[in-house]
Amino acid sequence: MSTRVFSRLFLFLALVFVQTLILCQVRLFGYCMPLLLVYYLVLTPSHQPRVISVLEGFLLGLCMDMSLNTPGMGAAAMTLTAFVNPYILGLTAEPDKLEDDFVPSSLIMGWGSFMLYGGMLTTVFAVAYFLIEWFSFAHVQGLLLNIFGSLLLTLPLFAAVELIHRKMATTKS
Repeated sequence: MSTRVFSRLFLFLALVFVQTLILCQVRLFGYCMPLLLVYYLVLTPSHQPRVISVLEGFLLGLCMDMSLNTPGMGAAAMTLTAFVNPYILGLTAEPDKLEDDFVPSSLIMGWGSFMLYGGMLTTVFAVAYFLIEWFSFAHVQGLLLNIFGSLLLTLPLFAAVELIHRKMATTKS
């Protein structure tokens, strides 16, 4: 097996561990939850078959569901996020980059495009997840507070993890 597969497996396990044991226990003001697990989908290679991406998204969500006892909420939201991932990448990446097989990063896309891409994916996940959780539009203010608060907590985490990931990639080569 290639090193890419092993590094993605390690990233999968590390993010599931951090998200389920630490970040899901953090609910700022009872609403906002950091959604670092989406970072795994942000790093999905551009030409990875969609079936594999959606399966990875489902497994990520399922791991989140099993640890939080939320049957199907994370799996449904993460599967949807994995499904729309290539479309969002197509919107945020430069057209000449889409020709090549690349793993999205701040080095390749630039910080602005990379954070926009991560923010859009996080927004898709947060909207789906919190709509399923609330299952109502009766308290739209709380729903919007959940979505935007979680987005605001997640984006600085994405930047921090990307800086660490970037530093590891440059020291390795």
